[in-house]
This record gives sequence, C-alpha cells and structure tokens, in this order.
Amino acid sequence: MTNISADQLSPSQILLLRGDRFVHQRGKLVLPTGASVSMQAMAEKLMTVAFLACAAQNIMELQIQTQETLFGLWTVQKLLVIPHTTDVPWPKTSLEARLTQLAAHLLPENRCRVQSLVHVFLGEDSPYPWRQIVAIAQGGLVAQGVLAHIDEAHWSMFEHRKKLHLARPTCGSLDDLDCTVPEALLVHYAQATPQIWHRLRQEIAWGIGARNKRPHPLRENRQRRIKLINEHRPFNRF
Repeated sequence: MTNISADQLSPSQILLLRGDRFVHQRGKLVLPTGASVSMQAMAEKLMTVAFLACAAQNIMELQIQTQETLFGLWTVQKLLVIPHTTDVPWPKTSLEARLTQLAAHLLPENRCRVQSLVHVFLGEDSPYPWRQIVAIAQGGLVAQGVLAHIDEAHWSMFEHRKKLHLARPTCGSLDDLDCTVPEALLVHYAQATPQIWHRLRQEIAWGIGARNKRPHPLRENRQRRIKLINEHRPFNRF
C-alpha cells in the first residue's frame, strides 16, 4: 500500500486531509479521517494557508497599504497581493497554484487587494461559498488520485449524494502524513507578522462573505416545484 507523501502535496492539501488537527469547530464537513469539522472554518483556513505558503516561497508578496480617507480624518488599511512568479512547487490543481495563476493574469498593475482576489477566485455568488472553496480543494486531490468519489447508498429528494474518500491505493495512510509545513506557516506568521496575519484572515472572510448571496425564497421554491413537476411528468408521445 502506497503512503501519501507530504512532498507531493501543497500545504493547503495537507491541511484538508488532516483538517481535524487544524480546525476544532465541529460541523458537517466530513474529512477523510472520519472527523467532522466546520465547513466555513475549514474554507477560510485553507485559503489562509494557501496565501501564506505562496508568500513564504516568495511567489507572491503580502503587503499592507495604508490610505487616508476624507481629507485625512482617518486611515484605512488594505492587504495587497503582489505576484512575483507563476512557478510553484506544488500540483497545478492546488489552491496555491490556482491563486498564483489568477494573481499573475488578472491583477491590474500587478497588485490587488486580497479581498478582491478571493472574490474573483470564487467566480460567482452562491448560497454558501465556503462549500465551493472546499470543493475546489477536494477536486484538486481527486485529480491527483489522492481522493476518490464513492457513491453512497443514500438518496435525498433532490439529489444522489456522493462522499469523498481516500483513493484505494493510499487508503489508511493519513496517520503518517507530515503536517509540519502548514503548522509552521500558521505559527510563524501569527507570531512574526501579526498585522499581516490578522488582515489576511479578515480579508479572506470578507471576500468569501461578499459572495454569500441567497436567492429569494419564493423564487427558489418556485424553481424547485417546476423541476419536480418536469421530472415526474409522464412522457408525451404525441
């Protein structure tokens, strides 16, 4: 049985696989270890580690910018992303690689606010954008063969649910997965650069929250009823 090596994964991917060591809030996100953690807390920590990993490798720079507003009556701080390169030492499907490519190709004047980059990264509004970030991270591991979709024998009224498990060749090897890199990133930036640490977490939360748009309940119920009617309508042969 092949073990999962930390050298083949990005820091955010390691965090997702061993999320119970990093996220202590209980929730509905079931990890490959079997533990259940908060989807929102996991999504925000995944993005935090991805940004910190890129900054630590000098792939991008995180820089606080202070601006005066209203004739200098008060100041506003922003955390900017300044990309340096698109070469990353991690899989192309990782959050780190995706953020790096987006920063390099979409940022005006090679700099952008973290909040804006997260907002663009998500692409569109959704009722629960935190789930989208986790799904993107999981999808990267599926593409690498580390995770696999396995159908559950469970049907709801509207969908057949799928659950992510470790792919068979690597199943059972998570206990030996080295979590040193993401742990060191979180500890180092929290202690060495507390301003950047605080601002990064804040702007990630703002960027994700700006995509949190719930559809009008009446419109949503109407669309659900129409879908059910169409699915159960007998086939018209004439």
